[in-house]
Amino acid sequence: MRKLGRRLKHRPVVVDPLDYNLVIKLLQRFIHEGINPEQVPTARELIKRAQIILDPRYVELINLPFLEALDYPAFQRKYDLVIDHFGPWMYSPCSMQVSNILTSLRRQ
Repeated sequence: MRKLGRRLKHRPVVVDPLDYNLVIKLLQRFIHEGINPEQVPTARELIKRAQIILDPRYVELINLPFLEALDYPAFQRKYDLVIDHFGPWMYSPCSMQVSNILTSLRRQ
């Protein structure tokens, strides 16, 4: 995104209800609690990506579900491409397990 962001006229808009701060905490917890050492570089890369999405210098994050975001002022502009990243999580076989982990982290 950083490389792409330098070439774009306007910052990309990301519409995603995901709590990226919570994802960062979750990944940091996995790293510090001894996940498989082979997975640490992947977790660190995902943390970097989440930090980029949270950085308003690179991305305009609309932290809402897509249908709610349609009323957001940023959508008064026209866009060439919309990608739904939330769909796979919603319909995956492990969505309940992921939901339980996120709920336990929010309580901390």
